[in-house]
Amino acid sequence: MKVALVAVGSRGDVEPYIALGQRLKQRGHSVRVAALALFEQDVVDAGLEFHSLGSLPERFKSRSGSDGARSRRDASTLFRGVAGRVLFWAFFPGMLRPALDRFISACEGADAVIFTRLALPVPHVAERLGIPCFAGFPVPHTPTRAFENPLYVRAKGSGPLRTRATYAIEWGLTHQLSYGVLARFRRDRLGLPALSRGALREHMAKTVRGTLYAYSEAVVPRPDDWAESVKVTGYWSRPPPESFQPPADVERFLNEGDPPVAVGFGSMKASAPEALAALLAEAFAKVGRRAIWQSGWSGLRPSPHSRNRILVTGELPHGWLFPRVAAVIHHGGAGTPGAALRAKMRSIIVPHAFDQCFWGRRVAALGCGPPSIDIKDLTASGLANALQLALEDDRVHAALARIGDCLRAEDGPTRAAEQFERWTARARANA
Repeated sequence: MKVALVAVGSRGDVEPYIALGQRLKQRGHSVRVAALALFEQDVVDAGLEFHSLGSLPERFKSRSGSDGARSRRDASTLFRGVAGRVLFWAFFPGMLRPALDRFISACEGADAVIFTRLALPVPHVAERLGIPCFAGFPVPHTPTRAFENPLYVRAKGSGPLRTRATYAIEWGLTHQLSYGVLARFRRDRLGLPALSRGALREHMAKTVRGTLYAYSEAVVPRPDDWAESVKVTGYWSRPPPESFQPPADVERFLNEGDPPVAVGFGSMKASAPEALAALLAEAFAKVGRRAIWQSGWSGLRPSPHSRNRILVTGELPHGWLFPRVAAVIHHGGAGTPGAALRAKMRSIIVPHAFDQCFWGRRVAALGCGPPSIDIKDLTASGLANALQLALEDDRVHAALARIGDCLRAEDGPTRAAEQFERWTARARANA
């Protein structure tokens, strides 16, 4: 079977699809992964066919700045809460518009397609091509009474009315604010029947034949009010590529003394990376720890006087790095907490936006780390205290051992591939 995997987003969206693609290929399928151009080498090195969805939008590219007045804010926090989600969905269709034809070519020739949350054109393309499509998400987006939409989690808890409302708000914004782009795409490019604004969400629900969630039920139990077509498979992770060789300076730094603390905020874009770097360096000095920083999209750079204690590097495979450090400080994007838990590694989560507060709350609830520290509230003393607690609390160590063993026993890519094969076989039988 020819399978198209369409992953719109950052590494946290693409990496699980590479893991799933490799497993599908091992099971005899032909796999094409469509993603932003910057992930081409990762996909090709994994032995999969790559299809470009275009370049990274300028607003997400890292830039350094020194605006001290904004030293406690991260650019990504603009997308927090209801107002932030309105802002996100107001500009997202404009980013989508230039890439619409790329979604068609990504799916052409495929027998089935799996797509990420932001790949909104895919169900319409699948309808035009007459192929089944399925959703594959690392974050729960299916409405439930059990917990609020992860994109709307607040520091304080919520009641049942707000829990239900968060899903209605998010899906309403998604389809209302992207309606113009998708309606014209259906009519002018795909030649499909017109849909009203109100019918767009219903159309997606009918077109998407199943949803796969790429996280573990040991971390977020599956709600009992989800339909049978919604499956939680376990994390879609993979070992580091066989060809991976760590940079010599990284290997040397890791071997020079006690294990350092790993720091990385992934695709979060800092407003004032110099101020954030100074805060982090002060926290590490307070606890007497070295650090290895993955600069990511944030542009983190330490000051010259701290470089003997801090090494800045590019992206490193979590599965390789995390077992070699003392703790991990990260933003809490869906895949990173899973990788840390699997490695039985202590986490200090610093949420910036999106679903990160949700994962920070889950890690703390499991006893696998201290309460998360919002990026707006981050101080050197607060971070140092959280790091000290994570390193010294035996209860955290015991909880990590329990959850880590559970995650290591799971094979998310295989469970997802098997479920996908069952669904596609059923679709062929009903065609």
